Amino acid sequence: MKIVFICALALVTCTCAAQTQPATVRPATPATKPAASRPATTVKPATAVPAKKDSTTTAKGPLKPKAVEYAEIDLDTVNPPLPFIIRAPVGSVVTFDQGVVITAPDTTFSILIDMSYTEVPATIARRRKDALDNPMSVFSKFIIDKPDILLYEAKSMGKSEYHFEIARDIRGERYYLHDQWIDGHVFTQKQIEVMLKAASEVHPKQ
Repeated sequence: MKIVFICALALVTCTCAAQTQPATVRPATPATKPAASRPATTVKPATAVPAKKDSTTTAKGPLKPKAVEYAEIDLDTVNPPLPFIIRAPVGSVVTFDQGVVITAPDTTFSILIDMSYTEVPATIARRRKDALDNPMSVFSKFIIDKPDILLYEAKSMGKSEYHFEIARDIRGERYYLHDQWIDGHVFTQKQIEVMLKAASEVHPKQ
């Protein structure tokens, strides 16, 4: 009985001793060394790629107006007939209003050949005086001032307008040609110069 008691006591003593022994502490695993710092990567700005030109959206410059085509008009075939030919824009219409009037389709060209039956056509000298004394406009200046040719500028409601007068002797007859006023339209100097050139070049039929 004593032997059993002693053995049991020894077993309990060993168990208690085992429980009171300090736990084995393992050395801490050294922390992983930080990776060597890398220099910051420099981000290069993206290279701008020029956009391709789109032929459908590319702005186009102003289109040049087409040159006006001219043709000879035989005024001997109009009523009343005139024995000469004048060059005028293609498509011009010939009418009568105190004389034969040749008017271009775009109304930038309108010449009257004075044939008034109520009074003798005014001479260039009279036309010159009328230009200076016109109550409907204020005379500005003569650009051409010759016995048989006038080209002048006047002011109407603050805007410039231009007029021409020319006398031509054809087959013993004197004809007076000048610009024909068109309602709502004012001729530029260039347009008047074109008409004056056409009027100065009228010539008899061959």
